[in-house]
Amino acid sequence: MSAPTRPDIATRLPENPLIRASDVPASRPELEVVSVFNAAAARVGDEIVLLLRVAEQPRTDIEPPRNAQTLVLDGPEPRLRSLPAGYRMNQLVGMCFLDSAADPPTVIVAYVPRDLAGLDLSDPRTIRYHYQQPPLRDHNGGYVDYLAQMSHLRVARSSDGVHFTVDPEPALAPPTQPEDHGLDDPPPTPTAGGWPPPSRPGSRRPTWPPPLPRRSWRPPPAGMAPA
Repeated sequence: MSAPTRPDIATRLPENPLIRASDVPASRPELEVVSVFNAAAARVGDEIVLLLRVAEQPRTDIEPPRNAQTLVLDGPEPRLRSLPAGYRMNQLVGMCFLDSAADPPTVIVAYVPRDLAGLDLSDPRTIRYHYQQPPLRDHNGGYVDYLAQMSHLRVARSSDGVHFTVDPEPALAPPTQPEDHGLDDPPPTPTAGGWPPPSRPGSRRPTWPPPLPRRSWRPPPAGMAPA
């Protein structure tokens, strides 16, 4: 008895289109795009529209600006303050940080001295800090992790499904403190009430599920369907 055949649900294009990090402009001049992945696809009229997860990290080839800021990490919440003068880039590690006190909340680069007591840079994906004093020292072993990168969602459009133009600005960016690790996983799912915000917010806090971003995904035009 022959095995049942499976229907083809997709056909790979012979051109094998790829969007690379080098195809995506950085959202800020002090950042660089390091990866683009997990695209959600939809057909909108005559276009193929992608919603991309874009990860950025601070550039390591430029010196900190005169108005650079650093983070005070020894309290329950990190606090921004001016970076003391005299530091060079090789003495610092840059970190994407959501300044939720700004209006609107903005992702900035905060510079942390590499010789800061309690700082652990052994994992290139994270910036780990070890609290030295109780009571914070007694929670989670005294450790808190910050991501070296931060993700947002970006739109790319194509008329043929092969050649894409990527928007220069994020479509969705982390807008509130619970999203201080960025926005991840953008597969939108149509529902009877429309299209909910297509992202899983990332946070260094243990709360789950975190609240959805305030800036919701704009409902697509009529006739929009997953590609």
